This record gives sequence, structure tokens and C-alpha cells, in this order.
Amino acid sequence: MLKVKVRVFARLRELLKSREIEVELSDGATLVDLLGALVEIYGKELKDYLFSESGGLKEHFMIYINGVGVNEAGGVNKVLKEGDVVAILPPISGG
Repeated sequence: MLKVKVRVFARLRELLKSREIEVELSDGATLVDLLGALVEIYGKELKDYLFSESGGLKEHFMIYINGVGVNEAGGVNKVLKEGDVVAILPPISGG
């Protein structure tokens, strides 16, 4: 088993009722597994917020693993390690 920290911002902070949580995952878990675990813990409202109707992560979210953008870090299938910090930033709006 491994533990990963998840930091969230804005609306996600409201849904998770915390700025940071720690999630325990099986060895070899990926970012996709982490997102699935979060949905299992926090339910349909989080699922609807993060994922499109087709089941894919909505494109406008920015995800960082240890400060590196998910695409540069290896994509959503990147295997996570003990102590990794995953930051999920919702879309930024304003004007």
C-alpha cells in the first residue's frame, strides 16, 4: 500500500471539505486509480464535477504530480509513488 497526498482548490475544496487529504492506494496505482478512489469516497457530485458524460476527465482541469504537469509527468496512467503530492486545480474563471 502507498499513501498519496491530494491538494485541491476552489470548488473541489468545497466538495472534499478539506484543502488536503491523504489517500491510501494499492502499490502500482495510477493517477486514474487515485481519481477513481476519490469518486468512491466523495460520490456522484465529485464524479459529475470531474468527469464528462463519456467518462473521461474534463479537459479544463489542471493536475500536477509533485509540481509537474500531468502530461509532462507521464499522463493519467503514471504510476504513483509513496509520498507523491497530487494537486488538482479546477478551471480558472474571471475577467
